[in-house]
Amino acid sequence: MIMRAYIFSFLLFCLVAPAILGQTLSAREIFELYKRENFEELKKLSASQAGKPETAADLYIKALLAGDGEKSITLLETLLLRYPRTEFAVAAYAGLYLYYEATENFRKANNCIFAVENEFPDADFDFFLDDSNPEDIGE
Repeated sequence: MIMRAYIFSFLLFCLVAPAILGQTLSAREIFELYKRENFEELKKLSASQAGKPETAADLYIKALLAGDGEKSITLLETLLLRYPRTEFAVAAYAGLYLYYEATENFRKANNCIFAVENEFPDADFDFFLDDSNPEDIGE
């Protein structure tokens, strides 16, 4: 009976541990942290991936924290090349769109919109275009 309990506990751990220990936030959750200027939490999330292959989430976090437009663009383009069909692709296209709009490269900006409309027709592209801190609204 005790052996059966140990086996059950071990199996339960094997099933639950990856979900808890390897938990990855969604693109929306990461962007919410960014909007709330919770940069330390984002840095911790990125550091927790050290030594592991770069995931779409890790590339997205690095792009948000880059502080340099060119570096961000390189990271977002890498994300799109490696993970073109993930939820992070929509966020990457939004970041590229904002950069191209700011640099007046309207053709590339429009291409980002077309890519999202064609590849992710139900995506909430606009969510990733508003980086204002929700806590600052109403002040």
